[in-house]
Amino acid sequence: MFVHPDGFRPIPRGPAFAAVVSFAVLGILLGGGCSAESTSGENTQAAGGRQAGQVDLQPMNLAGYHALIARQRGKVVVVDVWATYCPPCMRDFHHLVELHHQYDPQKVACISLSLDNEGLAPLDQVVPRVLRFLNQQRATIDNVIMLEDSDRVLRALQLASIPTVLVYGKQGQLLETVTPHHGESPYARVDQIVAAQLAGAR
Repeated sequence: MFVHPDGFRPIPRGPAFAAVVSFAVLGILLGGGCSAESTSGENTQAAGGRQAGQVDLQPMNLAGYHALIARQRGKVVVVDVWATYCPPCMRDFHHLVELHHQYDPQKVACISLSLDNEGLAPLDQVVPRVLRFLNQQRATIDNVIMLEDSDRVLRALQLASIPTVLVYGKQGQLLETVTPHHGESPYARVDQIVAAQLAGAR
């Protein structure tokens, strides 16, 4: 079992996710579980299909995730890979929300990528606790929960552990995979990357 050198909780290694998720059932669940944070007149649709100003959670497979990143072309993209079973992830999540408010959404896209699906329970049992945390954080950004189990997602994205923040350039290329170092939040480095990209650094 991998143990992060800074002592963060490793990803539990469960069996492969075998259940077939019903999008219809999950859609009903998400529709009932979301709390709208929208303000008057804010009806523009965000990149992932949600209404701007609304906290929601989009079930998505790896192909859908890559398509979501591709749709952000022209923006710097910050993806926080996290889970509710990871205390350091939840501790630092507010930085992603703050980043979202700090920059013009036409220049910087902030996305949260939940790995709460470990393949150990039906996804509809996992979604409520993820949405509860997102609502507490007022995370009115594109929030994704992966349909594939966490092991498969980690392998596909070439990640060893969470928390991890992925920063993509304006052309959709992965610029850097940022992990905590000596207990420091990864956002210290993320802020530097985003500022450099917006300033025109290559």
